[in-house]
Amino acid sequence: MELQKYLDLLVEKYDLPRGAALSGKTLAVGGKTVPLLPWRSERRFIELKNLVHDGTLEGVSAVRISHIAPKGTSLDEMLYKELDVCRWVLDDEIKEIATFRNGATSNTVAETKSGVICTIELAATLAAGTPIVDKHEITARVGVACDRAVDTQVPQSSTYFYTDSPTPVTYTDVDFELYGLNVSDVSTVRCAQAVLADEALADAFIEADKTLTALVALSAKSAGCGENLKAGDAQ
Repeated sequence: MELQKYLDLLVEKYDLPRGAALSGKTLAVGGKTVPLLPWRSERRFIELKNLVHDGTLEGVSAVRISHIAPKGTSLDEMLYKELDVCRWVLDDEIKEIATFRNGATSNTVAETKSGVICTIELAATLAAGTPIVDKHEITARVGVACDRAVDTQVPQSSTYFYTDSPTPVTYTDVDFELYGLNVSDVSTVRCAQAVLADEALADAFIEADKTLTALVALSAKSAGCGENLKAGDAQ
C-alpha cells in the first residue's frame, strides 16, 4: 500500500491516468495486468545501456553478472531479472542458453543473437535480511563498464552514521521525489509511472514477460538435461 501512495502522488503531480493499482511488481491499468520490469528504471542500468549505445563502448563481447541474495530467494526470479538486464542493456535477444545448478547456486551462460556471451552467476546463500550483493560488468573491444566502483565488493551507501554500535546506520536516497524508499522500491514506482506515461510500454512489458518466462523455463530444462538449448526450443 505504501508504494501505491507514492505512485498516486506522481499521478497527481504529472497528471497521469488515474485508477492504476500497484501490487508488488505488477500494475493493473486499463483492464490489463502489467508485469513490471523495475530494474529498467534503475539509474545504474540506464547508464550501462547508454554506454553501450552512445559510442563509449565499441564491440561489446561479454557481460558478466554476479548476484548473491538471502537464503530462500528464488533462483528463477533472480535469473528472470538478470536475463532481462542483458536483453535490455544490449538491446539484443537471447538465442541460446545453458544452466548448471547445485542447490542454492547456479551458473548460466547465454549467447545473444549478435554473439555477446553473458555469464550469470547466482547464489541464494546470504543470511536472512542481508542486502543483495550484485555486480554487472560489460567487456568490449574498446572499453569496459561496470555498475560498481572499481574494487568494490559490496554495494555502497550514500551516508554512514556512526553511533555506539559497531555497525553504522546507513542511508541511500536516490530520488528527489521519493525520499525514504530503497532503490528497489524507487525503481518499482518509477517503472509504474513510466507505464502510465506511455501506453505502449504496457504491451511491451507483457511481451517481455512472456519471453523471459520462456527463457527461465528453458534454463531449468537445460539444467535438467545438461545441454545447451536454443531459444526456439522453448516453444
